[in-house]
Amino acid sequence: MIKFAVMEEDVDKRESLPQNFPQVKFEIDLNLDVWKISNFWADDGSRRRGSADFRQRLVKAHPTLGGLGTLSPPQRDAKIRTYIQDYYHEHADKFSTAASGISQEWDRYAQQFFEATGKIFRGLVWPSGKYMGFVSICPPFPRFLHDKTFQVPDGSAERCIRVAAHEMLHFLFYEYVRQRYVFRMVNTVERDMDREMKGRLTIPLWELSEIFNFAVLTPENFGEGGQADSQVQYRFYQHLDPYVPTFERVWREAEQDVSKLFDRLEVDAR
Repeated sequence: MIKFAVMEEDVDKRESLPQNFPQVKFEIDLNLDVWKISNFWADDGSRRRGSADFRQRLVKAHPTLGGLGTLSPPQRDAKIRTYIQDYYHEHADKFSTAASGISQEWDRYAQQFFEATGKIFRGLVWPSGKYMGFVSICPPFPRFLHDKTFQVPDGSAERCIRVAAHEMLHFLFYEYVRQRYVFRMVNTVERDMDREMKGRLTIPLWELSEIFNFAVLTPENFGEGGQADSQVQYRFYQHLDPYVPTFERVWREAEQDVSKLFDRLEVDAR
């Protein structure tokens, strides 16, 4: 893992945040990119959520990887690792700038984000975790609920803020669900939560978490961390379409109150 020092003024900003807010750090981990690309490429689509074609997006961003489909799995994984190692070495300055830039932008923005989430979830305490964002060379940018880590793009700091806000909101959403329904679980392990929550809500949990983010993460609520047009996000998850009308109706009926939302989405409430 390559780590970059945080400027002293950024440390001061972090320490000025209330102690119940997680201190988010941004770093680089090329091994995470190797793992992500190898696993996503190996996926035949049966495990993939959303309709976006990862392979097409990867090759578009990195044409050198266009021949992966002709290789055996060991050859493919070796090529991916070699390519990423070379890419990280060649673009070390770019990654250094990206990690430093998003750290500074997030520190400046964090107060607004945490105030907005505090209002939505009524002061729900953030769960413990690493709270680290890792700069990545390509989409998608997954989040890992169990340890509170996620990936962000290596592009503009503005885009990174939007991605980070989206993934951070997931962590609090799942913590709310854990405390409300499966409080015996000590952590939000996604696979376990999906199993425990299966059939309990009229919208499956993962789908609900994405639709919820698209509805809540507006510029009005989250400023620059908001997504101005939720339809831009929906197009990557077209299988969410059947659930959107139900969510929008229930969200209006619940008067945008999270507790009332879940009251109305519970299967027993139908």
